[in-house]
Amino acid sequence: MDMPAWCGQCHKATRHQDTPQGPRRCKACHPLAAQRLGQFRTCPACLALIHDWDRRPCGNHEPTARAS
Repeated sequence: MDMPAWCGQCHKATRHQDTPQGPRRCKACHPLAAQRLGQFRTCPACLALIHDWDRRPCGNHEPTARAS
């Protein structure tokens, strides 16, 4: 798979961006940007993108822990 040119806005080696919701593939230059990361799913109630292990009802989604 050919890698697109690096956009300069994400981590060059991983092509991921840090967001308040957790790491995300860079939409500008990650070759698989359109595919969801394996640890996420869509909440059936509110359709938000949440961690796969979060099975709580809508409105109580577990916040993403961020490393310091």
